[in-house]
Amino acid sequence: MNRDGQQENYLQQIEILREKMVATALVYGINHPKVLWYSQQIDEKHNCILKQKV
Repeated sequence: MNRDGQQENYLQQIEILREKMVATALVYGINHPKVLWYSQQIDEKHNCILKQKV
């Protein structure tokens, strides 16, 4: 997969994680560990995108 294709894949994964994070926050509250876990996963995907740009 080329760089643009991989970036698009990461962006799709980020969107899925974001939707799950928001839904989890609505059910359990924003400070719940599951919400934090989703946030960390999103950060990891963002970091992967940034590493590709270097």
